[in-house]
Amino acid sequence: MIRRAVELLLDRGQTTGQAAQVNAEGYTPRKAPRWSQTNLRNVLLRKRFDGTWTYGKEARGGRQADPLTVAVPPILDSERAEALRAYLRATATDKPPREHRTR
Repeated sequence: MIRRAVELLLDRGQTTGQAAQVNAEGYTPRKAPRWSQTNLRNVLLRKRFDGTWTYGKEARGGRQADPLTVAVPPILDSERAEALRAYLRATATDKPPREHRTR
């Protein structure tokens, strides 16, 4: 799904809103019924695709365990990952961050 979204953005010149068409192609996020412009953009901005994965990341309320980083097959090569980051920076709307609600 990541490779397909990056293809739509970088190779076809679509926006993250248009790239959410990955829903129609059968790709869905783990914790939501469908991709939106916001959640697709957040995943592409926050995730690393360089061939490492860290377990035991910091969680709400502090770190649960000492982090362990392992090698995994990279999803994007370094040039493609940098092109994605540059694209996302160039298309940022610079909206102020939303306040996090507490219940």
